[in-house]
Amino acid sequence: MNLCHAIEELRDCGEVRCGIVEATGMTISRLAEQFDLKPDASIYREISHAQAHKLVEKILYRDLAYGVKIISLGQAQSLTEQFLQGFDIEASQYYTNGDFYLDGTSHGWTSATAWDATFDTGILILSAGKAGCLWVADED
Repeated sequence: MNLCHAIEELRDCGEVRCGIVEATGMTISRLAEQFDLKPDASIYREISHAQAHKLVEKILYRDLAYGVKIISLGQAQSLTEQFLQGFDIEASQYYTNGDFYLDGTSHGWTSATAWDATFDTGILILSAGKAGCLWVADED
């Protein structure tokens, strides 16, 4: 089974955008648009690989609206590892739309979904020759 398909099946609430595309010279705006996110580059800020890892794990493990457990922590950790292994850590840049789960105290963000979901966050990755997205949106 395709990894993104598995993620979409297991995270069975809200909307999930997941994919890895071949993309030389891709911009953050073009990548966002390709996954039905707003193409305004000012929405996205760069984060570290460690922050991206933590964010993906959390958004797979719990929903954004109420913090309800979706899948086991072990499954979330495994899926996070598998997704991020598709990118060279040294040659990748990671972007998100806020600070969900990044510093432990704040949950501010700018909506990136083209359909203006109540809550949304995830990562966009620009890497050597490929780009990726793992984004979730939940409703209140």
